[in-house]
Amino acid sequence: MKNVIRIFLFAVVLFVPAIVLAQGSGSAEPPRPPINEGIRDESNFVITRSTSGKIVGLKESILVIKTEKDKEVRVALVKETKFKLGKKTLNSSELSEDLFKEGQAVKILYVPYADKQARFDKAAVEVRFVEDKKSKDKPKLG
Repeated sequence: MKNVIRIFLFAVVLFVPAIVLAQGSGSAEPPRPPINEGIRDESNFVITRSTSGKIVGLKESILVIKTEKDKEVRVALVKETKFKLGKKTLNSSELSEDLFKEGQAVKILYVPYADKQARFDKAAVEVRFVEDKKSKDKPKLG
């Protein structure tokens, strides 16, 4: 009888700490905010790329620019895209067609991939309108 009690206590001493520790080992990922159409957010950070060039055209919220190396880059303008003119961040109501005129110099920060269901492979995070140093034309608000 003493051996049975000793075996039982020995089993309790071994298994109770293991059971208690196992209770906290399963972790659940916190819920994520819904993913908007546009910039995909699957991690704590987003990989971005940047390019600069001149605007060639804008059609159906796809901005086409030509880089200094004569490469055309197509970037989607999504609702998360921020537009900057100098140090000022522009609201969507402050944007005008004059800012997107052909030949306007821009610097674009973009995500090189987008939502799998989207119709584009680059989504703009920020579009910065810059003055052309050669012509000294400053972009103007409409």
